[in-house]
Amino acid sequence: MVTGQDDAGYDVVVVGGGAAGLAAAWHLRDRQVLLLESADRLGGRMHSVPRGARWINLGCHLFPGPGSTLHGMLGDLDLRTLDIPGVKTAIAVDGRLHASARVETHPLTLPLTLRERISLARAGTRLLRAVHGYFRQAAPRSGDGPLSRRTRLDAYLADRSAAEVLGPLPPRVQDLLATAGRRAASELADQSGGVAASLFASVWGGSNAFATLNVDGGTGELPRAVGAALADRVRLSAEVLEVAEVDGGVRVRYRTPDGEQEVRAEQVVVAVPAPVARKVVRGLPPRLDTCLREVAYGPFVSMGLLTDPLPRSRWDRVYATTTPGSSFSMMFNHTNPVPEVARRTGASYMVYAGGAPAAALLGESDATIEARFTEDLLRIHPALRGRITETVVHRWPIGNTYRRPGFDAGPLHEHAERHAGRIRLAGDYFVELGNVEQAATTGLTAARHARAALAPRREARPADAGAARPGGQS
Repeated sequence: MVTGQDDAGYDVVVVGGGAAGLAAAWHLRDRQVLLLESADRLGGRMHSVPRGARWINLGCHLFPGPGSTLHGMLGDLDLRTLDIPGVKTAIAVDGRLHASARVETHPLTLPLTLRERISLARAGTRLLRAVHGYFRQAAPRSGDGPLSRRTRLDAYLADRSAAEVLGPLPPRVQDLLATAGRRAASELADQSGGVAASLFASVWGGSNAFATLNVDGGTGELPRAVGAALADRVRLSAEVLEVAEVDGGVRVRYRTPDGEQEVRAEQVVVAVPAPVARKVVRGLPPRLDTCLREVAYGPFVSMGLLTDPLPRSRWDRVYATTTPGSSFSMMFNHTNPVPEVARRTGASYMVYAGGAPAAALLGESDATIEARFTEDLLRIHPALRGRITETVVHRWPIGNTYRRPGFDAGPLHEHAERHAGRIRLAGDYFVELGNVEQAATTGLTAARHARAALAPRREARPADAGAARPGGQS
């Protein structure tokens, strides 16, 4: 039963306050827009908690450089980005750090048998070929549009698993590559070869193709800033129950601690995970509904931690480390870009497990997860013993989306390019391997289509007049 009716008459209601929803709402901030988020905070996987001069990241932590959707938003909001000087391709094996910036050297430097070295080199060569093929598919072509390019990328190695692309591997090499592949929150046998190519493209793509930055204060600074700028046009703890087209617009029903509410809008952008979109949107075309049902998600379990000031070591020049043989998949040094902070107050790290190991941890207590992660962390980085001052555990049951072999993404791309209709979907599941930039870009695309379909402009309410640069780069 609806207990409240909002008669404001919105241009656009945005459902979901993750990267896609934030990008959509920010682009439309000069219109009558309302952003509904079921959680008690904005950001989705952009989640960090401030700790004075430091911060604890618990989800995504890397942003792309100039020209990207998120970088435009960071500029609009005057948020400071940080270049990352540290090595991003380190590996910790048998308690020893191997901090080479070139992954091509790992078959020569890791403690492997001759057979394992040869196998790793061959697997690396196959991956490198796959990455080069991915770049060829991604390169612009004459007469290209967003749909044709995305169709090429989705078809690339889509009928084979990453495990099939790599071929049979010795157990230790298999463990190393499986650990690296869990950045896609899935196992090599479950993700398509195109997902693996996209994943490892960040290793061989160069700084121009995959520029990565941190945000001073943590990734949560971006959603906090958007929320502050949009002010009363954001409603938290608002679980959307139904999105349905009605005569002359769209009806959105949602539930808050105060009861059920209902709003009307000319357009709605639904920027929530695929299973939630299927649940709340009425009248989805059958092919699109089937496609959404088959979207795959994998889990993450993360732990952020702070330390006392540490003695100087090789770890200072490392940002990201793959950790085969551990309960977690990777570790990140989030004070690597701000060494003066680390020297003065201590370091901030994050470790996470992805894929099958994360699924096994989801039901465990925080104390159990903390104990397992800490035991392996101290084995890898013994200088942290007795110096950890705080830990925070976070579970991501819907951690990341990825393509399974044989997945048909055609209905998603057709929907994304459709200019007609009043309900538009957005999210990281529109691409072969989801990340926050891809999600934000789909939100921006949906917002642009919504803007083009709106009736002549109604000015934003006076309370919103302080929002910065309406309709800007983002």
